[in-house]
Amino acid sequence: MISQGSESFNDVKCLTIKPQSRNEMAAAEAFGDKNGGDKSNKASNLNLICEINDSLQEENDVDQYHFFFLNGYVSRIKNDERIFYPACQSENCRRKVVEDQAGFKCEHCGKTFLTYQPTYMITAKISDFTESIYVNFAREHGTALMGMKATEFKEFRENNTEEVVQNYFDSLLFKPFNIMVKGKYEYFNGENRMRYFAVKVFPHNI
Repeated sequence: MISQGSESFNDVKCLTIKPQSRNEMAAAEAFGDKNGGDKSNKASNLNLICEINDSLQEENDVDQYHFFFLNGYVSRIKNDERIFYPACQSENCRRKVVEDQAGFKCEHCGKTFLTYQPTYMITAKISDFTESIYVNFAREHGTALMGMKATEFKEFRENNTEEVVQNYFDSLLFKPFNIMVKGKYEYFNGENRMRYFAVKVFPHNI
């Protein structure tokens, strides 16, 4: 593990950006450009997970998001019912729906649908050779992690045995990814904690 006083720790590169800012979009585009992007520049911006944790702990604020680039592998994805949720069919909504006698009702937009849209909300443990963090992978980022859309996974789980489904989860372990994560301190039960959300997800070989 890299100590706080080491040269590598001092070289940690962290973007401190207001959420939904133009700089956030520019950073995401630079990381995710598959058409001629500078891979050497991406590599120079990669952070070790121990650096990410230490950097966010030093900031210790709840007002700004902090963006990091990492190369890590999947070390845990829990196979349970909460890997996706029943979401509203409206493209600009995607809030959770509640089943009633008429179908699936969205309290947010007031619409009722016969079916719902399975939508990923995955918490996965991402590791490198230094440390690990838990990252939330929502919607299309969950698709990149799982290798199939949430609708496809729902059908896959319904049409296969528990053993087959678990074997698929096992096949995802140690799979490497380049990930842009958004970190933030949040207060929970009177204590502050670090939470990480995937912003861009790509296989390690791009």
